[in-house]
Amino acid sequence: GTIARDLRLAGVATGTGASNFIDGSQTKTLTIGATDTLETVRNAINALGLPVSATILNTGSGVNPFRLAITSSVAGGAGRILIEPGTSAFSFTETVEASDSVLLYGGGATPVRLSSGQNTYANIVDGLTVDLVGTTTSPVTVTVETDTDEILENITGFVEKFNAVVSKIDELTKFDTITNQKGLLFGDSTLRGIRGRLYHLLTDPATGLSGPFRTLTQVGISLLDDGTLVFDESRFRDALAADPAAVQDLFANDELGYGKVFEDALEFITDPADGVITRATSSRDTIIGDLKERIERMTERVNAKRIQLRREFASMEEAFMKSQSILQRLTQAFGSQGGGGGGGGSGLLGV
Repeated sequence: GTIARDLRLAGVATGTGASNFIDGSQTKTLTIGATDTLETVRNAINALGLPVSATILNTGSGVNPFRLAITSSVAGGAGRILIEPGTSAFSFTETVEASDSVLLYGGGATPVRLSSGQNTYANIVDGLTVDLVGTTTSPVTVTVETDTDEILENITGFVEKFNAVVSKIDELTKFDTITNQKGLLFGDSTLRGIRGRLYHLLTDPATGLSGPFRTLTQVGISLLDDGTLVFDESRFRDALAADPAAVQDLFANDELGYGKVFEDALEFITDPADGVITRATSSRDTIIGDLKERIERMTERVNAKRIQLRREFASMEEAFMKSQSILQRLTQAFGSQGGGGGGGGSGLLGV
């Protein structure tokens, strides 16, 4: 477990008898030679494998301004360092004492004492984190209030991002009836499905909640006729003032709130392993690969056909040249016969 690991007791004991144990100490012995420099010692400490770091500081004063500083990487009292210089020439002074922060919670004569190795106390009460910034012996009152402005800012950001996503989908799938221009993904069923799913998430009521609010419209988030999402801040403030727990439940209920619903839907759409977009991209990659193979095969057939036609053309050209040569010889032969007779008719008959 983590406790055994933190105590350096995780593992399997080795040895027999009295030697069968796990050494959980973090004690290390470092031998320093007479010729070792400050840099050598620093490097040796850092190589021990302890949760400490050694550095060299230049104080800028005196004949020997350099000092070796050893700092624990473990916060709080658990990071206390004990150093025994032995017979070395080193002497150490503690500059910062390792200690836990202490917080007394609650009024009266018997407050609850809390301690931590950090200055941050998470979930002192459900959902409340306290950061300690100083010490005092006087009581400090912590007032917890709803940060309405931050909530409004987050909802406004959600509305803007939703409209930006829908606008991009519309741009990619549009068809201009005047110019007949199509978007890059016109007719894409995946984008149409995503767009429809987003709108269903906005308009479907959150059933099963105990409060009076079931829809986003009830708290000021509505859809216009053009599909744009708008946020009525005044209506949201009224709903929050009337029943803040119900508004919180509408958005943050672990199972039924709109936050959980949108989180699950976006995971379904964008999951890098098996999301809608991933599957659609994979399908298109497969189609593109098939088309490339078809193009390659068609290119091979076209090239083979080109070679065949060139050969046939060369054969036809050769045959044509031969026929021209034969025709020329025949013409010359007939011309020679025609020149030897007295008349065209009698010369032909005399052959």
